[in-house]
Amino acid sequence: MRNALALSMLAGLSACTGISTSSPVDLGAADDGASNDAAADDLTSDPDDGSQVIEGDGMTGPPRNRVGGTRLAARYFVTSDGTEVFSTWHDTQLDVDCAFELAADGKLRCLPSGATTTTSAVAFKDAACTQPVAYDPGICAATTKYVRAPPTSCPGSVKYYGFGAALAPMTTAYAKTSSGCISFDATGTALYASTELPVTSFVGATRSLGAAAGGLAVVSVLADDGAHGELGLYDTTRGVDCSFVLTVDGTTRCLPGTTAHRTLLYTNATCTIEALSPDVSACTLPGLVSVPELAGCGQAWRAYASSAPSTTRYSGPSASCSPSTGGSNTYFAQGTETATTQFVAATITTTGSGRIRLREAVTSAGVRATVELYDSLRLDACSFLLDGAGALRCLPRTFAKNGYSDAACTQPLGMATGVCASPKYAGTYDYGACLPKTHVFPLGAQFTGTKYQQGGACSPLSAGSYPPGALFYSAGTELAPTEFASATVVDS
Repeated sequence: MRNALALSMLAGLSACTGISTSSPVDLGAADDGASNDAAADDLTSDPDDGSQVIEGDGMTGPPRNRVGGTRLAARYFVTSDGTEVFSTWHDTQLDVDCAFELAADGKLRCLPSGATTTTSAVAFKDAACTQPVAYDPGICAATTKYVRAPPTSCPGSVKYYGFGAALAPMTTAYAKTSSGCISFDATGTALYASTELPVTSFVGATRSLGAAAGGLAVVSVLADDGAHGELGLYDTTRGVDCSFVLTVDGTTRCLPGTTAHRTLLYTNATCTIEALSPDVSACTLPGLVSVPELAGCGQAWRAYASSAPSTTRYSGPSASCSPSTGGSNTYFAQGTETATTQFVAATITTTGSGRIRLREAVTSAGVRATVELYDSLRLDACSFLLDGAGALRCLPRTFAKNGYSDAACTQPLGMATGVCASPKYAGTYDYGACLPKTHVFPLGAQFTGTKYQQGGACSPLSAGSYPPGALFYSAGTELAPTEFASATVVDS
């Protein structure tokens, strides 16, 4: 879902908020159909979701609020009509995308991220666990340059390793665990040369806060090489970074930027306190974390207090609660919920005059952050992905193609879950390489008849093969990639 220049830039849309968030922001993009026959300059249509349109005066987006230095480049998506959206920082010396995070030495650094970096544990060639080797990243082996290894025990820190050439087959390798360096059978396991990188390999930086406005402050970063720009938002009342998301009260608010998800496990012996798993491997969590849940049309968020890591976990209903020993993730007890109404609220406005416009969350105090892109011709939110031909375009949200409406399996269906209005598109993906391509198909009327599947012979699709509550729609012929706005990548 990236082109050759834009490796690892699928996360660019969430990065344009300036805030690290593990989940896309669902702000209720319009789902009605639209033709893109007219030129962008002739457009007068407004979004039909109630958001305000702010027409630009030659500027289709805000000025570039990240500027590169002598080593770090600020990368932007730029559409043919001039809309610019920040995508990622790029370390030109290491030729890798990077994101500012706290490194193992406690200093803010631009650490490898994106498609050229794989997150995985590492193995070792020796019984002392001093000679690292990298696991096979599968189809991403050709583009992988670095390995991000989460801590193997707590306390611990994330480490980074180089990714080298394939090694000769090994029968025995070693893994570093909380119990020490242990051997395992490596027969048939593809391993690659690797060397741990010192954190000083990566550009350091300092962060600062702007003046508080209505409970929020803009976080800025100044890198050691002179690169600088906005990093995100900070909740001055609670002392945590925050990100605009749609909350369970139906309002867009700046919730804590650290996210976690619920599990089917508990942290107490009566199975009444849910276990949370952080979305980024961590030994500690801040006092508050944001947790998503399905709500009506899609995903909404809540905020909970967090705790110290839980050393025990349990599973089952409370009547038969029993210890659980499976899994190696770090879990945290879900604490008291903080009412979402206590967090800073924002309204959504649509900014720009080109085809691709910026949807921004704007607070009453004037603090703003871009949360998604909006295709004003197709009247839909979109994200920069690789199209079916391998070009970078702003493509809409798609749902899975699943099943057929006829007994010959010739009329495909699209399947959608968690939607209020009829979905517009289904998608298929080419996974033959690390950078998959997206094919987009229009969806028509809802289909409620017998559904079929192609599994050798065409046969009825069993209800157990798709999620409860899933809805099916007729899928049409693939849309030409040129139906969607194209973009290039430029460095600043």
